[in-house]
Amino acid sequence: MLDLICVLTLVLLSSECCVGQQALPPGPVSGMLAGNVTFPTNSPQSPAQQFLTITWTFKSSIGPVPVVSSLPTLNNIPAAYEGRVTVNRTTGSLELRQLTLSDSGVYAVNMVTEKGVTLTGETNLDVYAPVSEVTATANTTSPVEFNDTVSVTCSARGSKLFFKWLNGTSEIVSGGRVSLSNGNRTLTISSILRYDSGPLYCNASNVFMTRRSVNVTFDVYFGPDNAVMTTVPQNNLYTTGSNLTLSCSALSNPPAELHWAFNGNLLVQVGSQLKLDSTLESQSGNYSCWAYNSKTQRYKPSGSSQITILQKISGANLTGPSGPMIAGNSSANLTCQAKAGHIDSREWLKNGKTLSPSDTVTISADKSSVSIKPVQVSDSGEYLCKLTNRVSNDNAVYKLIVSYGPGNVKVDGKRAVEVGTRVELKCSAESVPSATFSWAFNDTARNVITPEYIIDHATYKDTGRYTCVASNHVTGLNASFVHTLSVKEEGSLPGELSSGAIAGIVIGVLVAIVIIAVVVKKVMKKRK
Repeated sequence: MLDLICVLTLVLLSSECCVGQQALPPGPVSGMLAGNVTFPTNSPQSPAQQFLTITWTFKSSIGPVPVVSSLPTLNNIPAAYEGRVTVNRTTGSLELRQLTLSDSGVYAVNMVTEKGVTLTGETNLDVYAPVSEVTATANTTSPVEFNDTVSVTCSARGSKLFFKWLNGTSEIVSGGRVSLSNGNRTLTISSILRYDSGPLYCNASNVFMTRRSVNVTFDVYFGPDNAVMTTVPQNNLYTTGSNLTLSCSALSNPPAELHWAFNGNLLVQVGSQLKLDSTLESQSGNYSCWAYNSKTQRYKPSGSSQITILQKISGANLTGPSGPMIAGNSSANLTCQAKAGHIDSREWLKNGKTLSPSDTVTISADKSSVSIKPVQVSDSGEYLCKLTNRVSNDNAVYKLIVSYGPGNVKVDGKRAVEVGTRVELKCSAESVPSATFSWAFNDTARNVITPEYIIDHATYKDTGRYTCVASNHVTGLNASFVHTLSVKEEGSLPGELSSGAIAGIVIGVLVAIVIIAVVVKKVMKKRK
C-alpha cells in the first residue's frame, strides 16, 4: 500500500503541468438496475498505449469514494466494489456490474500516461429501476354523454418515467375537450361523447423499456336519438285483413324503452314492435312511438305515420280459348275479371311488355277483354292482366300457344363421302308443337322416325336421294326436304387421302431426297 501511494504521488508531481485534459465523452451514462454499464473514455484503443495510473472515484454526498485504483501490476478495489468493476488498462474505461440505485451519481477519472500526460473527466451515471405495475384508474366507467367529465390516472413503478395515452394505435394529445396534466399521468375528457368509449390505455416508459396498462373502456350512456318508426309492409294504404307490423328503433345506450301512441293517445303495448293483425277499417289513423332512456332521463318521439285500411281486390281471373290455336286460322278472346274489390284500372302485358292494339289485336274500352283475330305466330306468349285500386293489385296470367308449321325443313350432312365412312344426316324444322320425322330413300320409306339418319359404313348402294318428312299433328301439315348423297371411291375426294396414298407420298418424298443428295454429291466431285 505504501508503494502504491509513493508511485501515485510521484506520478502526480511529474505530470502536474498537464492536468486538465478531458478524458470522458459527454454523459450521462445509463444502466438498468442489476445490469452492467461501461464508462467509455476518449482514449483510443491502442496496445502500445499504457497508463501509469488509472483512478476512478464516486462523488458521494460525504465526499469522493474510491472505486478502483489501477497500476501496471496492481489494482486496488475497495470491498464495496469487489467483484463489480473491471478497468481496461489500454483505454482506461470502467465496467461497473450488478448496478444498484445507490450507484447513481457523478463518477470521476484521473489517468496518467507513460509520457506524464494527465487525463481527467467526470460523468453522471443514471441507474433506472424497471417499469412495472402500470395501471389506469378512471373516476367512472359509465358516464352520461354531454353531462359527465371523465378523468383517468396512470400510475407505475420505475425510475424517471414518462407517460403517453393512446386510443387504439393513435396517440392522444391535449386539445378541445381533451387535456393532459400531472406530467401526462392524468387524462381528462370533458363533456364525454359516445365516440370516446375507447379502448384507452397508457404507456409508462423510461429510456430502457415501455410497459402498458390494461385497456380502459367507457360504457357511455347516450340517447335516445333518431327515433324511427317503420311499417311492414310499407305503404300508406292497406287492405282489410292485412297483418301489419310497426317497428320502432332509436340509438340509445342502454337500449331505450319504447312506447306506442294512436291518434295521440298512449297504448298499453310496450316494445320495439306493434302488431296489427287482421286489420279493420276502424284501425285507420296516426301512429307514433316514444323512446325513453332511464339512465340519461331523456325522451325522443318518432314522426307519426298515417295508416289507411281499405278492402282489396281478390280473385283475379284471366280466361282464354280452350282449344288449339292455329296460326292464320283461329281467333282468341281473353277476358279478365275479379271476384272481389273495386277495380280502378286494368293493364295488359304480353311477355312482360305493355300490350298495344294492332290490326289483329283489339282491346275493349274498359280493358276487360282482348280479341285477337286471326292469331299469328307472333301472338304466342304469356298474357298478364293487372287489376289495381288504391290499396291493392292482383294479377292473372294466361299462356297462349299458337300452333304452326312445319316450315323451313332442312337436312344437314355431307353430300359426298368415300366408301366405308360414317354418314350422319340431321333433319330440322320450325314447328309448334315440335314436328315428328320420317325418312325415305329413293322414294322408298325407311324405318327411321328420328331427326337423325345414320349410316355406319357407307357403300356404293347408299348413293341416292334421302327425303326427310316433317309433320305437325295439330296443324295437320307436312313438309319435306330432299338431300342427295354420293358415295365415292376411297381416296377420290380432295383432302381425304387413304392410308395407302399417304404411304406412297411418304415413300416418294424419301426417294426424291436420296436422288437429290446423289446428284449434289456428283456435282461437288466434278468441281474438285
